[in-house]
Formats: sequence, C-alpha cells, structure tokens
Amino acid sequence: MVGEEVSLQEYRFTRPNGDQRHVRSTVAIAERRDGRPHRVIGFVQDVTDTRRAEREIAAHVALEEALVTWEDVDTGAHRLIAQLAAALDCASGVFWVPRADRLFPRVVWHQSGIDPLAPDKSSRPLRRTSGLAARAWETRKPLSWTLTGREEGAGLHDVVPDDAEMDGALAIPAVAGEEVLAIIELTTDREIRVSERLQRSLTGIAYELGHFLSRRRGELTWRC
Repeated sequence: MVGEEVSLQEYRFTRPNGDQRHVRSTVAIAERRDGRPHRVIGFVQDVTDTRRAEREIAAHVALEEALVTWEDVDTGAHRLIAQLAAALDCASGVFWVPRADRLFPRVVWHQSGIDPLAPDKSSRPLRRTSGLAARAWETRKPLSWTLTGREEGAGLHDVVPDDAEMDGALAIPAVAGEEVLAIIELTTDREIRVSERLQRSLTGIAYELGHFLSRRRGELTWRC
C-alpha cells in the first residue's frame, strides 16, 4: 500500500560557497512481500525558502509577544532574548546597554540556564571598537558573524575573540533616530547565515525595539 509507514526527515547542509540549504526527505514503503519491504518510493524537496520565511515570522512574533508582556527591563529583556533565540536557532544572548564609550551587560541568558559567558567576561564592559555588539552599536545596523566568515576574512575577524566557543552570532541594535539604546547579541554553536530578507526583518525589529525602549529610557541602566 502506497503511503504505508511514511518516514519524514529534514536535513541541513552547507554548500562549498557557504550557502545553507534545508531539504526534506519523504520515504514510504510502496509494497511488501512476505511481510518485508519490497519496494520503497520517496522524494527530496528543497524547503530552504519555507524555513527562512518561518524564521522571519517567528522573529517578529517573538518581539511582539515580549513587548506586549514587558514589565521591566530585567524580565522583559530576558524573555525577549529567549524568544528571539528560539526563533533564530541560537543558544545564548546578552542585552547590552551603552554608557559613554562602553557597552555593559544588563541581562544575560542561556537556554541551559547557565551563564554563557565566563565570570570575568559577563561583568566586563565592551569598548565601542571591540566586539560584534559594539560594531552594531557603531553602525546602527544588525550584524552577523560566522566562524567560516572569520576564516575567509569576511571583515569581522576582529570582533570575536579567538577562544570564543561559538560558530555564529547576531547583534541587533535598538535604534531610535540616530541613537542606539541597547543591543541584543545572540550566539549559537552553529554556522549562521543571514539572507537579505532576514536582514530586512532584523532591521525592522531594530527600529521597533528602539521605538519601544525610547519610552523606557529610565530602565536602561547598568547595575554592577
């Protein structure tokens, strides 16, 4: 019977040029003889565009849900990081707030509940010229970093320390006019590739979050 014992599997692979693709494999037993599979049919479908669209939608939904339930910067930023990380397939994050020429970590989150930063780093501010979050602060644009990009000299090799235990990172500034009120930095142990569509979505999130935080500037302080 066609369709008996259908197996669905999804895979992700990276092409030599760095492009990541998602494929779905569907396999079914079409015929049995003597109680054993005799003929198997199946097909493979490229679902990359679908996965990318789902990621973009999930990121916007994560932002809206976090802002609607926002109570204060500690609980609100913690929930926002967690939901954005889930939407964008990341494992940890930091909510940075700027003061003078440095960024200070206000909220730190990890999916395991463990501080993703070493003790000497979680309380250490970043200079404006050091780190991916600082670069996003400087440019007022969402930025991404991948281990492959660093090895290929993509121009961001100096923003992440050599001993960083991650393969990819995202930094999303909260932009209000010409000012950056905060930066969300997300990290992952996987390669991360940002398409042009996702980049536009992250830019929209940056301005929406900036508009929201502009009415809550008093919350954006750093506590030692």
